[in-house]
Amino acid sequence: MEELIPYKTQQGELILVATIDWSGWDRVERQVFALADGHRSILRIANLLHQQSDTVTKACSYLIRRGYLGVRVAIDISLLRKSIAVIPDRIVFARTFYSTLFQLLPECKELFEKTDWDRQYGSLMATLSVVINGAESREKRRQFLELLGARHKHLGVHEEYYPIVKRALMMTFDYTFGKDFTPHMRSSWTAAIDLITTEMLHGADTTPD
Repeated sequence: MEELIPYKTQQGELILVATIDWSGWDRVERQVFALADGHRSILRIANLLHQQSDTVTKACSYLIRRGYLGVRVAIDISLLRKSIAVIPDRIVFARTFYSTLFQLLPECKELFEKTDWDRQYGSLMATLSVVINGAESREKRRQFLELLGARHKHLGVHEEYYPIVKRALMMTFDYTFGKDFTPHMRSSWTAAIDLITTEMLHGADTTPD
């Protein structure tokens, strides 16, 4: 199954043999750090901890942004490209996503009061395309998503919105593809959206208030 696979960085390995103040880490963050061995996926860690994958993803994001963990990504890029290519109508897809998001998170509607919707729909699809096509240019992808995360922070997007955005996107894929949204495609998109979340949050976290 395609997933984000967390691993300890050199800085993370060093804290295993050094005295560290764990007081700033919650229980899940400590557990995730211990289980991040470069082989277990986020889904596998979530299953071991009996936690939701979004909870583990958030803990990973915290540790990644502090330099203790990294992630490697195994995503079926060809499948994602194929799925984007066969979306019947990208405008309808984007419109469905925002409609779903506003139902799940009504308070975020105020962020879009002056939105040029044609441009916004295009921006959503462009972001998904960058992740797909950025597999061969990871640095360019990372820079794009970190800048996007910083910009969203300045616009008033909070960290707790990200899991809801992920849910809205997955619901939109479900609605768009129906029975053709296979488990393999679902797991690849889950990993891709987790990657978007991680790199956008890194950009937001390193941006001054």
